[in-house]
Amino acid sequence: MDEVGVLLMGHDYKSWWVGSRLGIDLCEQILPGHNPTIIQVAISAIAALRWTIKNKYQGLCYAEQLPHEEVLEISQPYLEPFVSAQTDWDPLKSLKDKNVPEEEMWQLSSFITSPDFEWEKCTRW
Repeated sequence: MDEVGVLLMGHDYKSWWVGSRLGIDLCEQILPGHNPTIIQVAISAIAALRWTIKNKYQGLCYAEQLPHEEVLEISQPYLEPFVSAQTDWDPLKSLKDKNVPEEEMWQLSSFITSPDFEWEKCTRW
């Protein structure tokens, strides 16, 4: 199984995860020889492109301007199961012992869990 989604944090629910949990068995039926990540990432681009072709006179549109219901309707069969759920994961619990300054608590660099992670390589765009 592969999980692709978004983890929203810092609100009354602590954390909320929304995304796809596509299994390898379904992936093999859809696109033999490939992994779930390829399908999860590609289908959103394909759905947006399909919408663009059907609506070619709309002009320049940004992703957030597209009708997400229509794009998801095309994508969802390839993203099943699609999950939206609260989770009790709270990074602040694990950071209390690390003496991270409060103003840095919600920075991505504070969430890295692997001691050998090379953060510098990710920040060089």
